[in-house]
Amino acid sequence: MNAKTELAGRIMMLIHDEIKPDTQRVLDILSEYRIEHTTGIEDMDFLRQVNHFLGAKKSEGISDRTAHNYRIYLNMFSNYINKQAGEVTTNDIRDFITYLSEVRHNKNSSIQTVINTLRSFFGWMHTEEYIAKNPTTRIKSFKINKKDSRHPLTSEQIELLRDACRTYREKALVEFLYSSGCRVSEAYQINLGDVDFERRCISVIGKGNKRRNLYFSIRAKLMIRQYVLERKGGTALFCCGRRPYERLGKRSIEKIIQMIGERAGIAKRVHPHVLRHTLATDLLNAGMDITIIQQILGHSSVGTTEIYAEISQDSVRREYEKFVA
Repeated sequence: MNAKTELAGRIMMLIHDEIKPDTQRVLDILSEYRIEHTTGIEDMDFLRQVNHFLGAKKSEGISDRTAHNYRIYLNMFSNYINKQAGEVTTNDIRDFITYLSEVRHNKNSSIQTVINTLRSFFGWMHTEEYIAKNPTTRIKSFKINKKDSRHPLTSEQIELLRDACRTYREKALVEFLYSSGCRVSEAYQINLGDVDFERRCISVIGKGNKRRNLYFSIRAKLMIRQYVLERKGGTALFCCGRRPYERLGKRSIEKIIQMIGERAGIAKRVHPHVLRHTLATDLLNAGMDITIIQQILGHSSVGTTEIYAEISQDSVRREYEKFVA
């Protein structure tokens, strides 16, 4: 029983025992408790506080996808601790991290994403003075080597993917995602009418609502044209095979690419982002300037592009010999 419940019970008992309780007797009971004025949000349930947080973040310009992910992680945390935000302690968060690691067997990179979400939420609560202390202050980050966590596919694995495709839709997806470096969040939104087959170019809106041109290979153009000729309907570039031929969602595209990777016998999980990494690495190893690759991938900084691209030692030697005899 918490203090509020206990206090309410004692006052109710006093009212029950006396028709008109003496004011001093009520004050005597209250004197045993420390009473502080609150802003009101502490009394709200956790999920309503999350709604306030997401509303504030959306006004700052976060994407719908980021807001959706924030809600999922915060709902999961709320269900685990079953507390109001003002009652959460550092140990609660540490217990939750242990649960994600030892019970759910989540990867360090996934757990770090959850930690970042909790930091953002409780940091906002503290800045807005809804809580007196930020429980994430002493939570340490996982040491994640981003370069080691993103390995591109080899040329042989790309060919295995191509051989494992059974339909022109699968072939079109693999060739387009690999040759364009398109994000899956961009690919699913493309309509067939957006495609300029003559220039092999598509204008898309990427992260931060920034518009850029995507370019794709001749092989991708041929596979897309053949796929469009065979399908029965749909306005999206990639759509479902049954009526009403709606566009494939992000998760559906990811599942198709993963299934092709499994069919190809590739040991690691293959997903659209791996194809994006692979293009960046292949272009860099072929000698393309990294600032051009940055534009192709739609990165806001070259530093992000460097993480995506892995330079082979053959390329390093080749570049060295251009300048040193």
